[in-house]
Amino acid sequence: MGWAHRHCTEQHSTSFRRRIIVDVTPASHERLAQLSREQRGSIALVSGPRTYATFTEMLEATAAASPARSRTSLRRGILHNAHRNTSGQWTWRYDVLDKAMDFSPLWSAVRDSSIPTLLVRGGNSRFVTDDDAAELVRESPSAVVKTVAGAGHSIQSDRPIELARLIDEFGLGSDER
Repeated sequence: MGWAHRHCTEQHSTSFRRRIIVDVTPASHERLAQLSREQRGSIALVSGPRTYATFTEMLEATAAASPARSRTSLRRGILHNAHRNTSGQWTWRYDVLDKAMDFSPLWSAVRDSSIPTLLVRGGNSRFVTDDDAAELVRESPSAVVKTVAGAGHSIQSDRPIELARLIDEFGLGSDER
């Protein structure tokens, strides 16, 4: 959930019938700052090297940051979140966020939108607190919050089948599919 979400809901509000948010709220940037490197898991890699000489080197760094995740899961995640550049090195595909950025204005995008919303939390994640989830429901009373047990922040990697089921069930609530 970020600036892209806000732009889409402000500029194209009639184009969306459902909103699914996966383990993030406008307060997540604050939460991240409060976590230790170990608690951040693979997200801690954002503050490390952006480029690695080989895929194996990138995989080893990711495994060290996320020891509880399987190599298969990590490999899949890297293939989705990195690319091989023209010099043959592996580079992350992410934007480096300014630590001073204030994401609290994004709450207005939640408040001003009537789109049915599903927030999926990772049961082991610390990126969305109970207070954050409650704030989302206060700002968007029709919002539904689901927690995936055994998943960290990367629910799509930790429990992909459970996440897909929740998305499918939430999508089935619409008249049009």
